[in-house]
Order: sequence, then C-alpha cells, then structure tokens
Amino acid sequence: RQHGITWHIATPEVDRGAILEQELFDVDADDSALTLNAKCYEAGALAFERLLASMLANTVAPRPATLADGPEFGRRQRPAGAGHVDWRRPIDECDALVRALDFGPYDNPLGLPWAMRDGRVVRVNRQVVAHVRENGAAGFDTVPADVLDRLSALHARW
Repeated sequence: RQHGITWHIATPEVDRGAILEQELFDVDADDSALTLNAKCYEAGALAFERLLASMLANTVAPRPATLADGPEFGRRQRPAGAGHVDWRRPIDECDALVRALDFGPYDNPLGLPWAMRDGRVVRVNRQVVAHVRENGAAGFDTVPADVLDRLSALHARW
C-alpha cells in the first residue's frame, strides 16, 4: 500500500545503514513498475533536497534502520514460473503481477508476463487482464506445476 525511497549510510549489509532521510508515498491501484519508478525519482529528489539542507545546517539526525522499515527484495529475485500468469489465482493478483512487470519502454530485468492460450505462449498485458476480468479465462491453458517449478529454477539461474 506504501512505497518509498530512503537515503541511508551504506553498509556491507544491504539497506541496514542508518537512515538519513526518507520519503514514503501511497501506491495507487493502477500503478506499474514504470509509474512507481517515476514516483521514486520524484520522492528521491524531494528527500535529497531535505537531506542536503540538513547537512548544510549540520542538523542531520541519523536513525537506526530496522526490519520494520520495509521488506527487502533481492535485485535478482524473479517472479515464480518465469512470469507465468496463472488465471486460477485471484484476478487482482494476476493484475498486480502484470503491472509489476510493466516497465514501459525501459529495459525489463525481470521478465514478461505470459500465459498459455490454445497451446501457444502469449504475452499478457493490461488489455488481456481486462479481458479476463470481464469474460473469464476460457481458452487459457493450465501449465503443470512441475513445468512452472522447472521454469522458476531456470529463470533464477539465468
């Protein structure tokens, strides 16, 4: 429901250095990786202005980072099934996966959402999600769990 950026002291452990400044913002229901990235750039600039002002005034007040400051997701963590959209899952979860993998015109380091339809691999975008939300997932094939497990393992190695 919330996301944000944090300026902190770099330490050997990722995201565990003292927090110098932070800017949080709400995640909208239709946000994608692209829109969240844009919000992060804006939040980062705002927080950096505050941090710079406090540095110049010698009033920086570091606070300890804790696990409560947010979950950590490794940069190499990949979506299950190499981005497979399983229409047996709740449609809102499918929609969230598609939006999470929507980097717009920028390089996508994670993978593209996909499903099987009539025996063929098809890319899943927001229009496909809207169609399934409206009409159901008839025509989409179920991918066996063992195949998805193997894809997950291969995708993690790639």
